[in-house]
Amino acid sequence: MDIDFDKFKEGEYEFIREISKDNMKGYIDRYIEGGWTAEANQKNFYEKLNVGRAYTLRIKGKIIGYLLLTVVDNYLCINDIQIAKEFQGKGLSKTIFLFLEKLVNDLNCSGMELTVFNDNPAIKLYIRNGFEVVGSRFNGNATVMRKEVLIK
Repeated sequence: MDIDFDKFKEGEYEFIREISKDNMKGYIDRYIEGGWTAEANQKNFYEKLNVGRAYTLRIKGKIIGYLLLTVVDNYLCINDIQIAKEFQGKGLSKTIFLFLEKLVNDLNCSGMELTVFNDNPAIKLYIRNGFEVVGSRFNGNATVMRKEVLIK
């Protein structure tokens, strides 16, 4: 499946809120004080967007996910990588990570960094794609991972 990566447009936030809730509410309710709320999700999204960038992912014109990215300490930080459940496990990660690696090169970053809750099955995906553990967050309930990217 071909994925189109489009810069976020204001009218797309409702989709982002809903996919964030569907994919992350359980984790956030377990590990973050105050749990998942629409208000906190929107505040976090726009705070990151103000200093970074967001992309919607589309297949045949349909939004199926999004990326929320910032650059911190010369690393492209993947603040959010969300894919609609019906598109998870369909082999899209290779295309997504190739897009992110190109962005790392375009921005002259050293690599990528992300944080994933320890009980999130996506952690296995990140390891398969070359990410390594570099730390922890949220009282040890989440793992910080990095992948160095060779500049091309």
